[in-house]
Amino acid sequence: MNALDHFGPLDELIQLIYLGIHRFVLISRSDEDSWTVHLGLTDEGRWWRGRWVNADILSFVGSKASSKYVEAFAEKLAEAVVGGDLHVGDWKPEPGAKISIIFGPTNKTPVSIPLVELSARDAASHATNELFSIGLQAQSRKCHLNVSQYSSPAVDVTTSTHSARSPTKVSSSKRCPPSPSTSKAPDTKAQDQIDSLRERLAQAKAQAEQKSPPPESKLAPKPQKGASVAHPRKKARKLQAIEFVSDEE
Repeated sequence: MNALDHFGPLDELIQLIYLGIHRFVLISRSDEDSWTVHLGLTDEGRWWRGRWVNADILSFVGSKASSKYVEAFAEKLAEAVVGGDLHVGDWKPEPGAKISIIFGPTNKTPVSIPLVELSARDAASHATNELFSIGLQAQSRKCHLNVSQYSSPAVDVTTSTHSARSPTKVSSSKRCPPSPSTSKAPDTKAQDQIDSLRERLAQAKAQAEQKSPPPESKLAPKPQKGASVAHPRKKARKLQAIEFVSDEE
């Protein structure tokens, strides 16, 4: 069984590693021949390389491991890369130091791959090849390095202005009826108390009307004989006719 057939999840992965003041970049690639990792140290341009072939994988998982087990093992390694569960083992900045890259350093059985430092020429060649690969991938997004900048759609000014000036009208027939849950149901207990108070008030009003005497009718006093019509208590004035004597007599 070729275990590398199940190492597809580890192809073309990249992750950053911080170790004190040092910053590293890890690149993972997998093909039918090997699983290769490169570790680069920023600001210095140094690169290290580690590689596992089919025999190395079977030596770790066992020669009788099933395909599903190897596939799950590769997915666990990929999760360690994506999750940043990585560590540079035995780190020493001296040239020729034997260091390693550890996947899942806190796991019960971490995976450690020894790394060998590349020469200055090989390191420069590897960096150039990686940049060339990035350039090829950028061709499909109009040469943008950042995928997010290319994926953000351009805003059409005319379309956005037109849509802002002519908002969509909502038909009245499509309006949702008010939810019955929003209407407030009357409190039956409070309503009973109100009805009881109204009944008591009606009874008290009826009792008050029965006890109170009927109002006395105020009749106007009968005018006395010879009294004034305008002022009944005063005597009417008697007017006598005045005769005038003519000058012709």
